[in-house]
Amino acid sequence: MQINAIKFFSVNLFYYISTVIKKQIQMSYTRFNRHESMDSETRKEILDIISEVELLEMEKAFSFKNMLYGLFDGYLYDELQILALKLPTDLATRTMKVYFTCSRYPKSETQVY
Repeated sequence: MQINAIKFFSVNLFYYISTVIKKQIQMSYTRFNRHESMDSETRKEILDIISEVELLEMEKAFSFKNMLYGLFDGYLYDELQILALKLPTDLATRTMKVYFTCSRYPKSETQVY
């Protein structure tokens, strides 16, 4: 009886942990056509922010920079806003400006083959 209870608990614990991990890995994003929408000023600002972030010692700096680089491919990650709050005020403000600029671009549908 105890062995069955332990197996049941282990299976449920494994399911819970795998569900939590999947949720943490899965990022929420919207797509846009960067070539049609983004101007050179916004592209330059993204590169400037990336350069400044490289000088900071910030937790999740790699993920943050990856999300910024993703803008060049037309991916706007929701978590970008959250990570921007961990930056110095000026850099956070500039990042949020870029985020809101990109969020106003027309959304594009991803084709599935």
